[in-house]
Amino acid sequence: MSVNFEHACFISYKHPPKTARNNHFYKEFVEVFRDRLEFYLSTNIRTYVDVDADPGSSYPTELSKSLCKSVCMIAVLVPEYPDSNWCWAEWQAMEKLEALRLKGARGLIIPIALRRTAAEWNALLQRKPVDFSKVSVPKLQLRSIANSKKIKDIADIIINFVQQITDTCEDCANFQFTVGVEQLNTTPTFKDPNPFT
Repeated sequence: MSVNFEHACFISYKHPPKTARNNHFYKEFVEVFRDRLEFYLSTNIRTYVDVDADPGSSYPTELSKSLCKSVCMIAVLVPEYPDSNWCWAEWQAMEKLEALRLKGARGLIIPIALRRTAAEWNALLQRKPVDFSKVSVPKLQLRSIANSKKIKDIADIIINFVQQITDTCEDCANFQFTVGVEQLNTTPTFKDPNPFT
């Protein structure tokens, strides 16, 4: 079962700015979401987040290999996500892998709507995301019954993929996605009082 894979899923998200507080909303959401997802994930392989990268490794090479060695990808969608060269490179690389692994079908990118509604993200990306746009306090709200059910449903989708997809369809040691210079063109549109402090 999934002998060629090292990770059940790769979590792609926009990092907060380096000047942001340690408990920045984006970072906190990903940490709590991952913890809740791992709780429901009954697979022999686990999730991957870029903080798992080996210190001293080449970041683009490490992320490329880890994405390739992940069965699927969760994309945590915030307003800056489409403008982020890193996030968009991860998205496009998984689209390529998805087309190969699912023979042209879609499904290996599981989008999560954050800071915009699921309908807005669906219109922009043509993929229906799971709606977490109302979450403002991840440590409390991701443990609610409704949000726990959404996370369990995502875990069930991932478990199904892990059981069905056993071949990475790529030479992951040489798989590389290209990332340009990170330069955001979109001003954040969400209403956090001081989102980057």
